[in-house]
Amino acid sequence: GRAQLIKNDNVIDVGFGAKEVAGELTTEWAFRVYVHEKKPLEELSPEERIPERLLGYKTDILLLGDPVRACEDMKAYTDYVRGGIAISNLIDYRRKLNQSRNNPGVPFNFDLKLGTLGCLATIDGDTSKNNIAALTNYHVIAPDNAKAGSSIFNPRRKKNAAGTAVELTYDHKIGKILKLGKEENHNYAYPSEQAKPYYIDCASIKISTCISSKCDCNCGTNFKNEIRILNLDQKNNVTGIARINIADANPAAPTAVYKVGYRTGKSVGKIVDAFYPARTIDGVVVNGKNIIKIKATGLNSCKKMEFAKSGDSGSVVVNAQRQVVGLVMAEDGQDPTIAYACHIHPVMDFLKITPITTDNAAQAQSGSRNSTATIISATENDNTYLESLQEQLHSFPAGSALMEFVEEHRLEVSKLVNENRPVTLIWHRHKGPTYLAHFLRSSRDPKHKIPTKIAGIYCSDLLKKMGAILSEYGSPVLQQAIAKHAPVLYDIPNRVCRLEDFIFQYKAATHG
Repeated sequence: GRAQLIKNDNVIDVGFGAKEVAGELTTEWAFRVYVHEKKPLEELSPEERIPERLLGYKTDILLLGDPVRACEDMKAYTDYVRGGIAISNLIDYRRKLNQSRNNPGVPFNFDLKLGTLGCLATIDGDTSKNNIAALTNYHVIAPDNAKAGSSIFNPRRKKNAAGTAVELTYDHKIGKILKLGKEENHNYAYPSEQAKPYYIDCASIKISTCISSKCDCNCGTNFKNEIRILNLDQKNNVTGIARINIADANPAAPTAVYKVGYRTGKSVGKIVDAFYPARTIDGVVVNGKNIIKIKATGLNSCKKMEFAKSGDSGSVVVNAQRQVVGLVMAEDGQDPTIAYACHIHPVMDFLKITPITTDNAAQAQSGSRNSTATIISATENDNTYLESLQEQLHSFPAGSALMEFVEEHRLEVSKLVNENRPVTLIWHRHKGPTYLAHFLRSSRDPKHKIPTKIAGIYCSDLLKKMGAILSEYGSPVLQQAIAKHAPVLYDIPNRVCRLEDFIFQYKAATHG
């Protein structure tokens, strides 16, 4: 039983003991299955799901009992990058991993240097569509002699080939270092004020977008104006940028602030001092000026009274209105409830970037300041937009033939997906339900973008696998139709993100 369960990539290990219910031990035996994270059932393919019973015993799915690891977020966000996720240059890790693989007898020891992506931003003065950056700390991305142009990854944990140890992936590269940044005072003047020094520890990453100048679709790394699990007013997006001043440290009514880091998740705190001077940081004399000092006022996601720990560096600090006010840079060496952050405006001034917010909605929606307008207005109703798409397809012969192909074989395909086990497995394993939901939403909302990759699976992979399996189990008429229509469709989804763009590309590919 254990050997069967351990094959699951999300399973760390399997024990056998008492089943737990609501955190309490029972007297019932169970396979205790330890996982990296508990996922909703609908996000799991059939082969990823843990059976409720095995060999006559119940199974019990449990997070690994390490209180720090249990709240770390080591998921690779391959759908789109957002604030609050783990990042690293992985230079030391990759070098020592390769050494270990080439010399199996050499111990694989490394110093894992991870930090947090704070939020997404645009590059000031860059009017291209590929002007997307990310904000973090200098000390997060600079280790091991990194430089401008060095790759930055959003890693995740997985088992090695032997299934004996957990290692990190580095297949999800999100971009390259744009400005390596610095750790020192930076002179900055707020409007109508004289310039004064503000200590900053900041850097920027150029996100690897690839937004077409013709069809306004991103074929590279997707992004979103969102901070994971922020959940203020039940929303995760950033609304704007604000300044922390002396009034925010009023002892009678201090300003509440929040952060989301990869290490300890979401934290809540209050402003203790808006202009704190730091003589040293990590034992290094810096004589830092005008730093934000924050004290935790509630438990973080790790159920500890801490605002930030090592690994949370690079998180943005936001107020209750979801406005960015600072950038977490350090924890206190003596008091775990205390953390420190840079003021956001001096950081922006030095890096020459501007966070993406709802104040700049066009940036967050299209990935650039000067996006191509959609043909159909977003204010038009769902039926009008869908009808427009159908008219565009019917406007050329190959488009009309594609519509006929879909309508003629819809029922047979649906029956195969729902009732033929091999077809069902391919459909779910390659994220068919999720992609279908995106396509349906895109048919109603002209602004909705269809991702080119979900959980590591490209849309073209789904189409190719489904074409092959439907040809294997479908009727001769369906086989002939797939052979005729499918090949030209396979690679188009990797180049587009909206149905209008798909139609444009399909028309060009079929010389319509």
